[in-house]
Amino acid sequence: MAETQALETLESKFEELTAKLRRERFYGTLEVHYQDGRLVRVKKHETLLVKDMRGLKEE
Repeated sequence: MAETQALETLESKFEELTAKLRRERFYGTLEVHYQDGRLVRVKKHETLLVKDMRGLKEE
């Protein structure tokens, strides 16, 4: 039961992430890994365009 709730929460977080990326007009790729039908890993590869780099600040 707890595992099912944890998986539902994880899937919900994934849906929130994809909605956020769409809102922010994300440019890149999202790599999603499943094992045994379960979401286990998400890799985000963001691409920066040269025109957008002018607004970057050094940390």
